[in-house]
Order: sequence, then structure tokens, then C-alpha cells
Amino acid sequence: MSFEPPIESAELSPRWLPRGRRAFRTKARDRGLLGGGEAELEHGMEERAAALLDVVQGGGQLSMRQTRQVGGVVSWLHAQDRGGELQVIRDAVFTGALTPLSRDWFVLCCLFYSDAGLSERLKVAWRSWGPRSQERLSKRLGGLQPDRLAALPDVLATRVVREGVRLDDVARALQLPSGCELEAQVWHRLLSPAGGRWMLSQPRQVVDEYLGRRTGHWSVGAIGRQILEPAAHAGATPEDVAPGAPMAAVVEMVARRLPARQSHKAWELLGDGARDLVRWWQTQRDLEKFFREWNADPEREFFWRAYVKHIRGIEAYKSASVLAMKVGQFWFVEFGEVGNASYAYRDEDWQRGAVQRRRAWRAADFKRLPMDQRRRMTHREGWQPRFEDWIRKWTGLRPAGRIW
Repeated sequence: MSFEPPIESAELSPRWLPRGRRAFRTKARDRGLLGGGEAELEHGMEERAAALLDVVQGGGQLSMRQTRQVGGVVSWLHAQDRGGELQVIRDAVFTGALTPLSRDWFVLCCLFYSDAGLSERLKVAWRSWGPRSQERLSKRLGGLQPDRLAALPDVLATRVVREGVRLDDVARALQLPSGCELEAQVWHRLLSPAGGRWMLSQPRQVVDEYLGRRTGHWSVGAIGRQILEPAAHAGATPEDVAPGAPMAAVVEMVARRLPARQSHKAWELLGDGARDLVRWWQTQRDLEKFFREWNADPEREFFWRAYVKHIRGIEAYKSASVLAMKVGQFWFVEFGEVGNASYAYRDEDWQRGAVQRRRAWRAADFKRLPMDQRRRMTHREGWQPRFEDWIRKWTGLRPAGRIW
């Protein structure tokens, strides 16, 4: 059993006795010297919230103790996603039935910054405060006065950029209630194309770690756009993001954190240019894996790389050693075993065979989908020009580079 020194009574500063008492109780609870813990805290906040709402809804007068608890109760209700009870408190403030202390107005401003009615009440309360209270709240609001609360997202985002706050320190610098609308709006501004310089100034390791924590979140798309769009606008090609190319590692950093479902908001925020770079990287990664690990055929890999810009979807079936690529409105199927022909299926036929494809475990299963016999092509000597003509016949598309 490890020894821990006793809690020093000297930690209780006489000048700040209430604060010291709370710190003392926190440390004692952490060491198991006090009962309760999270369950006790949860029960206590529930009781405080119920008592506060009873008084507010009953038209009674809050005690000084309850008045001092307003900010904590509002923050707790927000964390519990109890919007109906928050609205009751907002309405009480709006009508003047509840007069929060100056220190609690910051939480209310964060949650209801765009509410014109609340802004008017803050103006009234503001005039009753001393200069110190006014200065303290104004500082936390980025220097804003009560009549400009609607500009709060722009002001806080500008402050982050101006002070050079790092990506992983933004939450600590702003100290906003987690998940509130104001926090979301500040991030939208920081991650918009207009905020690109700030994003691009972040150390790569910081961005990588941040994306790792936000995997699958909409912000991955917004960040990815800022990082990749300049390269897309500069004319980046599939060769620039091929596995092993210097830029491939940057694209991979974004691609690995995007949600799998391409209808997700993150993919929408990614934008067309950055989305193309991610798609090209993913396609070439899958082509390389198939034609080097499942089938050592560099000729076929080289051929299909010329169509990377046109490939809009790719599916791999490891058990059957099959790779399917969507080009135009057709799916072209390649098999791992040398000697197999390539098959082309209309998109509607491919989708109709979804159940059969999920159950497939051998290459032969992919030759039994509805298909016109003319959509079958073999890899005989000098097959590349014939394949090019074959693909152009069904899709109208030409390769973007050399095919052999």
C-alpha cells in the first residue's frame, strides 16, 4: 500500500476560506475519506435544480444560497441536455422573475447568445453592477458589451486566431460550456475556408492528434478541406496522392478519420476538390493492395491507375479475391486469379445483386449476376487497347494517362 502524505491544513488560506474548504473536501473525496462521489454529486445537483425550478415556476423568492447556485444548475442542466428546464430558467430571466449574479451571466450568454430578449435583460442588469463586475464579464466575452452579443462567435474566433491559440488548446482558452451552440458556431468560423491560415499554421502532429480524437465528427471534413483544398486548387493530380508520394501521408491523415458513410455531413464539408484527393488516394490504395497482395499483376494495376479520376466507387471481396470499380454507370469486376476475364455490370444490375454479393465467397459467384455477354473481356496479349475501347463503349470515358 503506497503512502500518501496527509492533507496539509496550511492549504486552507484564511483569506479564501470558502474556496479552500471546497478544495479540501475535493481532495478528501478523491482519497476516499468522504463518502458519496459522483452519485452523491448527481443527486445533489438534481435536488438543487428541482428546488430552483419550484421557486421559479411558483413565483417565489430565491434564497441567497439558491441565487448563488444558478450558474452551476444551468451548466448542469445543459450537460444533461434538459432543454425544457433551461427554457423555464431563460423565461424567468427574461421576465425579471430571476436575477442571476454577474458571474452567472457568462453561462447564460453562452447558451442564449443569439436571444435578443436575454440581451435586453443583460443591459438592465449590467447598469446595476459595479465596474469590476462589468470588466470581469466583458473580458470573458472577448471585450463585448451587452448590446453586441450576437457578434460573440466572430469575436471569440478572431481572438483565437489573433492570439495564436493552438488547435488542442482552443477549448481551454475559451472555457465555453461543452456542446453549447456558441462553441459550435466558434468552431464553424475557425474551420471555415476563411480561417484557413490559422488551420494551416498548426503543427502537423497537433492536427493529427486532434483528428484522431474527432474521428467520424463533422469537423474532420471542415479541417480536411482547409488542409487539402489549396492543393486541389493548385492542380494536384492522382499521381500526387499515390501511395508513397509526399502528399499521400497528408491525405491519409484526413481520410482515415472520415466516417465510412459518404452521406455524412463531414463528406459534404470536405468540398469537391478535397473530396477528389481523398477518393483518388483511397482508390489507388485499394488498387495497390489488390494487384500486389492478392494478385501480382503490375500491368493491370498500371492500366486501372489511368482511370483513377473516373472511378467513383470501389468494393473489395477478400474471400473471393475480387475487386469491383464503378466507372460511369458500370461496375467493372477484376479477379485475383490470373486467367479470369473482366466483367462489366450496369449499376442497377449490380445493386440488384447486393444480397448475392454479400453471400459470395468464391470468384464464380460474381459471374452469375445479370449480365449481357458482350460485357465480358479477356486479358489476352496486347489487351490494353481493347480494354480501353471496351470501357469507352459502355461509359464514354477515356483514360487520364498511359495505360501501358
